[in-house]
Amino acid sequence: MHIVQVTTTKSSASLPSHPQETRLMEFAATTGLTPVEWLNQQFASRGADEQPEGYSAKLLSNLNLQMYKEQQGLDDICNHLPRVHSSLSRDIPQIRTRFDYLIQDVSAVESLLTDSGQSNLAVQKMRATETVKRRMEQTYRSLENQDNWEALLSNFKDVIAGGDFDVLHARMVALKKCLASLTDSLDSNERHGQLEEIKNSTESALIPRLISALASNVPWTAETRRQSVPSDGPLQKILQVFGVMERMETAKRVLKETRLRQFVNRWEKQSEQLLEETSELLFDEVVSNFYEDLLTAWHLQMPVFMAAFGNSAAQALLEMYTRVITKVNPKIQTQLQNTRENIATSEAAQEYLGSLLQLKRSREAFAFAIEKEYHKHSTQQQTVTDFVTTLKEPLDNAMGHYVEVEELVLQSEMSKTVLAVADTAKSLQGLTAASMRIGSVLFAAVARCQQFADGSTVTANLLSDLGRALDASVDGYVSRVAVFAQDLLTNSGLSSSERKTEFPDKGLDSWNDLLKVLLHYGT
Repeated sequence: MHIVQVTTTKSSASLPSHPQETRLMEFAATTGLTPVEWLNQQFASRGADEQPEGYSAKLLSNLNLQMYKEQQGLDDICNHLPRVHSSLSRDIPQIRTRFDYLIQDVSAVESLLTDSGQSNLAVQKMRATETVKRRMEQTYRSLENQDNWEALLSNFKDVIAGGDFDVLHARMVALKKCLASLTDSLDSNERHGQLEEIKNSTESALIPRLISALASNVPWTAETRRQSVPSDGPLQKILQVFGVMERMETAKRVLKETRLRQFVNRWEKQSEQLLEETSELLFDEVVSNFYEDLLTAWHLQMPVFMAAFGNSAAQALLEMYTRVITKVNPKIQTQLQNTRENIATSEAAQEYLGSLLQLKRSREAFAFAIEKEYHKHSTQQQTVTDFVTTLKEPLDNAMGHYVEVEELVLQSEMSKTVLAVADTAKSLQGLTAASMRIGSVLFAAVARCQQFADGSTVTANLLSDLGRALDASVDGYVSRVAVFAQDLLTNSGLSSSERKTEFPDKGLDSWNDLLKVLLHYGT
């Protein structure tokens, strides 16, 4: 009984053009028969002629048993490969080639059996070899990835020490990709632990370099003012490495803390200039310059914060500014308090009040500019509110003593008036001049108060408080002038009811001036 008869003619000197042909030639060399001749021989036996169906089933059963043993062997290999991958990986190309030959041979047998129509069951079982093939391919890829993993880890410390952040970034990306391919491997958890160790060591090595990069990019220097932070500079590349490691929270913390220290140190350095004997800077100028530095740095630091914080960059930067102002505020308050407590003259008091007014203007201009820049990137208003409230604290605290300083200015001017009955003419002339100066002081105080009153809770009652305080001071001064006038009238023999608008006697022009002053104050 012949199932298939195939006749081929091929020169014995020619080389096979396909791996299947090579495998068939190996089969022929071993058995002396081609697969077709072997099958024909088997079915030509006595048992095949007498009971062809039973014989076919027995033959297929033997073939399936052999394939089952082969599959068990492959399963053992798959289980053993992860433990000996280093040695086997060198033989992977040969293993894969031989396995391809096996699959092709099995496929050839499957095709022959299919053509013969002997057993559908046997054909279905042979198709199970495709599953084996897929598992072998997965094993092959796993071995490749394991070799890649070992290669990527081999000199990672040298990559970190080299300082090439592009190479470091690429190496970290490759490690993560390789680990994703090894998720189903037996030692997946161990490799996750190795990657975490690599991230920890990389993070520890990059933190000082990030701080150094921030220090070399001081945002208020003249050179930095002319250029922004380059998008491909070391600072940006370091942040990219932190990002691919999923350690950006660390980078954010370092970025904010480093910039915070830098700005606070900047304030310290600027305020120290006030202690220099040759310095002509005023305190309000120092504060104004510091606000200008913060505003300039905002524009230059936004790309860095965008790289670290993304869409929340403006909010993060403004929160950092709020912390800077919080650190600086006590120093500003202390300086203002010391200046106020050391006021000894009217001129010093007026200079102090002028400094407060200039601080208010600088603060408002700075807050307006920052808020404008902030709203280009964010609509979150609470952060702005917190910033402005913090920015107002030093001046709001100083305004608690504002009325006292205004009173000091007025009383200082009033104290310059010398009232002596013995020198009536001189006293009256001084009183006339003093009335003009006091009027100017009162007008200036009201004008300043109106500029300080910004509608906030702190300044809501400022004008009325000032009015009551000045009224009390003026009342005291008028009482003093009234006593002086009474003394003059008593010494001249006139009563207060006999006062006139003009005195006819020559040489008594000063008496007329006194009368005008008294009438002016309602005495």
